[in-house]
Amino acid sequence: MEHAPRTSSIPSRASASFDEIDAALIHALQINGRATIHELSSVLGISRDSTSARLQRLLNEEGVRVVAAIDPHFAGHHVLTNSTVQVDGPVEPVANRIADIPNAVFVSMTSGPLPLVFESRQHDEDELHRVLDQVRAIPGVRSVNVSRYTEIMTGFFVSSRREPTAIDALDTELIELLQRDGRLSFRTLADSIHLSPTAVRARINKLVDSGAVRISAITSGQLGRSRRAIGLGINARGDSTEIREYLLSASDVNFAARAYGRFDFIATIEGPDTAQLLAVVEGLRALESVSAVDTWAHFNIVKENYERAITHKREP
Repeated sequence: MEHAPRTSSIPSRASASFDEIDAALIHALQINGRATIHELSSVLGISRDSTSARLQRLLNEEGVRVVAAIDPHFAGHHVLTNSTVQVDGPVEPVANRIADIPNAVFVSMTSGPLPLVFESRQHDEDELHRVLDQVRAIPGVRSVNVSRYTEIMTGFFVSSRREPTAIDALDTELIELLQRDGRLSFRTLADSIHLSPTAVRARINKLVDSGAVRISAITSGQLGRSRRAIGLGINARGDSTEIREYLLSASDVNFAARAYGRFDFIATIEGPDTAQLLAVVEGLRALESVSAVDTWAHFNIVKENYERAITHKREP
């Protein structure tokens, strides 16, 4: 499977019931997507039944997904890019065409003069040029502006550690299952690949502990009345250390990368209201090393899927 089904990022039911406990639950799942109901209820300070009910609502109604992602560098994807697209006419047909490109792992319709953003992963620069040629050939595309990530500072698919490890055919099967549902039980996984639950647990722990795989909650698909996602393109002047430290310390930043090209840093902030997100932006603008901050609101996440990496696994 090369990309996720295209569905609107806005839940079918209004998220009026989303509260601080839901936010805390998502945060716990971002730290450990396979945390047990008992572990989650202990963190939240509520009953196991309440925790289970909230988790099911987030997964079934609010667009939250818990999935596995393979580290892009482990998979041999050394060229990671963020591109903004200027479009003549309706944006959605162009977004859908880009979503059909296997290298595109994230496609979003956004606000502003460049109403389409996509991220892609490539093995090398030749592959990047082929992807960009595909995008430019789509009817309606006027121009593409590219920034290349040089460091993923924080993001759900990036582990805090990376150790040499090898994955075999059974590991590959496990990862493919966990990419669809990161909370599948050890018994279900064991039955699927014909191993014992103990052996499956050991394999998953090896993959996670090495940094090859991370299992975490994706929340950017869960956009609505109570959750908003804003993209940031930051240009620096002088020493950019304080920008990096700010992005790493701000709790509302769920993705941040150093880059070159159009921007020096690219980030995504997410929160329950515009006032909270504006405070993050204003904090950035107050830094002496920031020369400019561009912002764009994510209106519709057309695609967010990182499964392609498993088809290009790399032995260390």
